[in-house]
Amino acid sequence: MDGSTCSRGTSHLPAERALHVGRHRISRPPPSRRSHAHVHRARTHRLRGLATRGAAHIGSHRGADQANAMVTATRLDVARETTFVATTDGRGRFRFDSLETGRYAMRFVSQLLDSLQFGGSAPIVDVAPERAARVDLAVPSGTTLRAMACPGVAFPDGTGALLGLVTDADTDRPLAGAHVVVAWSDLAMDSAKAIIANDRTAKVTVDASGQYRMCGLPTNDALFLQVQHQGRNGAVLKMKIADAAGVLVRDVSFSASGAVRPATDSASTDVVPSGTAKLYGVVRDGDGKPVSGAQVRVLGTAASARADDHGAFDFSGLPAGTQEVEVRQFGFGVARGPVELRNDKRARLDVHLEKAATLAGLKVVATRPRYPEFEQRRRDAIGGRFLDEAQIKKMHFLSVVDYVNLLPGYRAIHQRYGDMRVTNMRDPDCQPAMLVNDLPVASLMELPPPEMLGAVEVYVTTAGAPPNHRSHCGTIVFWSRR
Repeated sequence: MDGSTCSRGTSHLPAERALHVGRHRISRPPPSRRSHAHVHRARTHRLRGLATRGAAHIGSHRGADQANAMVTATRLDVARETTFVATTDGRGRFRFDSLETGRYAMRFVSQLLDSLQFGGSAPIVDVAPERAARVDLAVPSGTTLRAMACPGVAFPDGTGALLGLVTDADTDRPLAGAHVVVAWSDLAMDSAKAIIANDRTAKVTVDASGQYRMCGLPTNDALFLQVQHQGRNGAVLKMKIADAAGVLVRDVSFSASGAVRPATDSASTDVVPSGTAKLYGVVRDGDGKPVSGAQVRVLGTAASARADDHGAFDFSGLPAGTQEVEVRQFGFGVARGPVELRNDKRARLDVHLEKAATLAGLKVVATRPRYPEFEQRRRDAIGGRFLDEAQIKKMHFLSVVDYVNLLPGYRAIHQRYGDMRVTNMRDPDCQPAMLVNDLPVASLMELPPPEMLGAVEVYVTTAGAPPNHRSHCGTIVFWSRR
């Protein structure tokens, strides 16, 4: 999840402090022939270290690149190997608190490295009595990972690779022939203070093994991925390729029963996807305490509820496949990320929210933003472009026609008898739905004058537009200054 973490599983996962990770035994050795008293006297010791990216950065602040990663310590000098697991904190640090004296092979476990078939080295460390051992681990640099993901491809600065596996959520088999579409958008202003929208998309076909690979996508920018198959569209998933890593692995599942067909005309009504999958869990803070009242939503569906006094939430009637969950609560960072759902099955998702700020000693005068609906849709950012009050002030509009003509994809045209209307540049006969303060209007005469314009939302398609006012010609929402 962006900014916070989620734990998935069928059983409750206890909350732990970021650095105190404990140990988990993956395999157990055979029963010992030693006496019970001898086993009881076995001494345990501490092993700690730092996981970083690139050998040149061992022990440096670049270890933050490896937050929430898995590190294993495998005991070698015993009859049967035993592996212990720790998870790195936000700075890439890890610690094993209770290892017995002996020799251990250390390894960094990563879905990304596994997908690239990177074995890497396994440093050996000796854990001795009376002192704490330390070992620092490094994974390949972003440049190396890019070359492994896309051999022979020259990556311009600020680009990376996205790859993964697409499966059928109903059969768990590779979904060969499906399409993976990734979209992103750059919104800038030229020297004439006109809005320049650079909408980009990339599309690849899933191969026979279910794999997809995209090379040259922008890094550190919001990307929106969707699986499309046999005329149906899956959930829109938001992600970002960190430039330091250069490569992101994202596996996705798709269910035909939970996907929807895109609207084809203005009279079409967007169908909300549904199914028989269920999702439940608990929202907690960094100390493991329940966060009551947190808003939990499965994006793109009708599922939305507040966590109860115990931080618990429970949904049913959800579509199968990879879905996007978002959790919000005042005073905490937003948690957003994917969850795997299956029809007729109940999945668990435990969410940990990180506090955004300490409000003790402050008097909260007002918490409601000036344009709450505008801010909500901008945060969701499934589609659309947004201009806030600060951006509008810098543009010094002189008239309503002035700011309408600068909206990406639309123009104001003159009609007979001095009237004017807004048209879609791709189809001059297509007139978008226009709203002022979320209420429909029919004429430019009803739009606020430039000095009273507070915010603008522009949707060229139905994606992200207000549900009750979506049009295949697009939707424009104007907000009066408050």
